[in-house]
Amino acid sequence: MSRFNWWRRKKKKPLLKKSDAFIGKSFLLQQIEHGDYDPSDYYDQALYELQLCAQAQEKAKQEWKAGPESLKYELDQIERKYIKRYNKLMEDHMVEEQRLLRNLKEGLQKEFGVDCWYDAIEVDPNQNIKQLYYNYRKIAYEYYQQVEKLELENNSSLPLQVAD
Repeated sequence: MSRFNWWRRKKKKPLLKKSDAFIGKSFLLQQIEHGDYDPSDYYDQALYELQLCAQAQEKAKQEWKAGPESLKYELDQIERKYIKRYNKLMEDHMVEEQRLLRNLKEGLQKEFGVDCWYDAIEVDPNQNIKQLYYNYRKIAYEYYQQVEKLELENNSSLPLQVAD
């Protein structure tokens, strides 16, 4: 990676561009199917760093010829190196997850014109993102039906005025 992202070992997956999307199908749904809103890869990279740390420490133990105090110091040095990368990756993971959730929520609100995020989440807290999309769409449709029904009731209760 670059010197500004030295702690990342992999590049991010490219996002779906509007120019690559199919016409006539919801762009947000295509983004979901493409994996643009999938959980961040940084968490897996952070766990991988812990595995690499354990491997490096084990290798150092096997190859060490000096005393136990210097071995302890060497193991601590190895751990510091990997833990620093782990912490940066976990920080990136948290930031990325917040960004993904915020963008998904805003995208759903923009697409359906109504905010029913919490209602859609409550349907099934363990649902995947595609199921969330369809639950959100169903709830938004029900909301619009209720609004239309209320408008019809309000309009029918008003007395008709005859123009002279």
